[in-house]
Amino acid sequence: EFDQLTETYNCFNTETIGDAYIAVSGGPEGSDAATGAANIASFALGAVDAVKRLEFQDEKKIKIRLGVASGPVVAGVIGTVNVPKFTLFGETTFQAEEMEKTSLPLQVQCSEETMKLLRSNFRTNNSFQCKRRKEGNKNTWWIVRPSDGNASDLDDIGPALSSTEISTVNSSTLTQQ
Repeated sequence: EFDQLTETYNCFNTETIGDAYIAVSGGPEGSDAATGAANIASFALGAVDAVKRLEFQDEKKIKIRLGVASGPVVAGVIGTVNVPKFTLFGETTFQAEEMEKTSLPLQVQCSEETMKLLRSNFRTNNSFQCKRRKEGNKNTWWIVRPSDGNASDLDDIGPALSSTEISTVNSSTLTQQ
């Protein structure tokens, strides 16, 4: 079902490694940063909904953690001619991974950069400070739901960045818990 969600929300599954599903939006097709962030946020919320709908005979539940970050990445093919592998590199992919690792089950945690891109279309709540590899502690946010356009949806969201401060690639990492 995740692959169907990538099609629905104009995302691309770059890798599935073990229990991690890595998707990206906003890059090659040239969409603006806010559109790419909205696509990946919609994908992530859809993934949570898909997992919540799963039913097992023993009543066990799968709980995934999700992390979303926005910024530049480098894409490339590594490996051999017989076993090529498309992958993403860069600080943004590390940020998405850190957001996923520190997220709560069935929640979508995002970086402040992503929150600012989503501010007009999604409801977010402040999460906590997450330690980033190179940058120290940074604020993170929970993506709660799409905004219905009411002013109250934007009460706890800070000022927006201009579109030139963020590049157009957004990265999301999902991991089964």
